[in-house]
Amino acid sequence: MKRKLQITGRGKLSVTPDIIILSFSAVAQPMEYDKTVDSLNTKVEELRTIVEAQGIARSALKTKDFGIRKETQWNRKTEKSEFAGYSATHRLELELPLDKTLINKLLGQIARQLDNLDFSISFGVKDASGHQQQLVLQAIAKAKENATLVAEATEVELREILDID
Repeated sequence: MKRKLQITGRGKLSVTPDIIILSFSAVAQPMEYDKTVDSLNTKVEELRTIVEAQGIARSALKTKDFGIRKETQWNRKTEKSEFAGYSATHRLELELPLDKTLINKLLGQIARQLDNLDFSISFGVKDASGHQQQLVLQAIAKAKENATLVAEATEVELREILDID
């Protein structure tokens, strides 16, 4: 009879963020397609200009999503969907070092010059691979500790590991 002991190990790691991620969402909704695209491009270009004025490369501002769709509205009288214009959205992301002065200055300029631009702030770690490796090692150590505990409690001899998932 083949015996199998399956143990789970978990690791926990707290890391101080070293980057900030600014996410922007520019939206335009004119009736004509050309005006929609032009309006959206103008907003994004204004954002790029503000970013560049703070000494940040324009290329640091990355597109995450871009879309244009035709909007319709339901007309109760005719019982048909009617064209209501276009809606265009351009979502961008900017990753910066965690420099409060730079971030406050940049967001202050954006708030003053682009009052209709939504943004959100999140934090991260630039190079997470080293931290992920630490976490794996912690999980393995915890699994080994749990396996030893279970083996001793059940008076079973713990042998070599046959499989790790």
